[in-house]
Amino acid sequence: MKISIESNRPIKENFLLDLSGNRTDFKLDEDFSLDDGWYELNLPYTGQRTEIKDVKLNDESIEHTLYTGYYVDGNGSEHQPAAAMWDEGGVMKLWIHTKLGVFLDRVFTEIDGGDFGKNLFTKYVFTVDRPCVLENQFPESIKSYLANGDGPHWWKTDTDYTPYKILDIETPEVDDIIEEMNAINVRDITGAFRGVMDIKTNSPTKSDLPFLDMDWSKAPKMKELLIDKVGYKNILSISMQTLYPKSHLFMHRDDHYSRKKYSVIRGCKKFYWPLKGDWSKNHFKLGKAGVVPFKNRPCLINTLEHTHTAVNDSDEPRSVLIVYGDLPGDILGPGDQRDDK
Repeated sequence: MKISIESNRPIKENFLLDLSGNRTDFKLDEDFSLDDGWYELNLPYTGQRTEIKDVKLNDESIEHTLYTGYYVDGNGSEHQPAAAMWDEGGVMKLWIHTKLGVFLDRVFTEIDGGDFGKNLFTKYVFTVDRPCVLENQFPESIKSYLANGDGPHWWKTDTDYTPYKILDIETPEVDDIIEEMNAINVRDITGAFRGVMDIKTNSPTKSDLPFLDMDWSKAPKMKELLIDKVGYKNILSISMQTLYPKSHLFMHRDDHYSRKKYSVIRGCKKFYWPLKGDWSKNHFKLGKAGVVPFKNRPCLINTLEHTHTAVNDSDEPRSVLIVYGDLPGDILGPGDQRDDK
């Protein structure tokens, strides 16, 4: 492997990180040994503003795909597009593949040609599918699914295939939400999903149309969260799902296509908020978007179009709040021509 960089000033520091975060230092313009795969090229700021004009892999330019890179400044803010380093503590990051053809196929398939040089973060959800190694005993299907990392992906927003969106909102106290869940709960399900989960739900039957007639006086904090902040207009179901320790959900895609509610919930519109558990040892993998990096933050997820599993690799139960409802916003169609879903 050989990496060359054309810039207005000499590059003084450069290194690669593989999908597991392992670092490889290398010298520019010199051949070095590197396993095939995806790597994050890191170019830290070293005292002077430096403009990157081109990156070559094995003497071949990546041309305008350079603008898939972004800059993380010294305060941790991300800037895209960016092909420069300009402040103390900042670093430019660019995902590459050891085989240039694989890299170009990925970015040209997932990013519209006219978008290079624009802020990709406004039109695409950027994800990185990284390997995740489990500590406890799980089936081979689960271990191998999480252990495989497919690298970076760019997903158009507001389409059938948008995988997830982390919500930047203030949330109520978790204990208040659990108390309100108990107040609106009408059905308990023990040992769901092949005996690994307990569920509390306000839906008397399976989640589907018509919308529920919510008595928000029993759950005012939920109303503020779901209606005022997230933006739901009507609710189909609210549930709290508790996954047992050292347990997992079998890999699947949700099969809601034949339900009356499908037109309401299609796309990335399912509310998912981790409430209780050891988040360092709980993993929710959503297909090639990888393990969702929500920790204890609420998000919207798309479990209709992406194979997924939840794994509790800890010694304590894990509880999440899940909501289906009418969340306004047009779905712009497939938005994705890939055949690898």
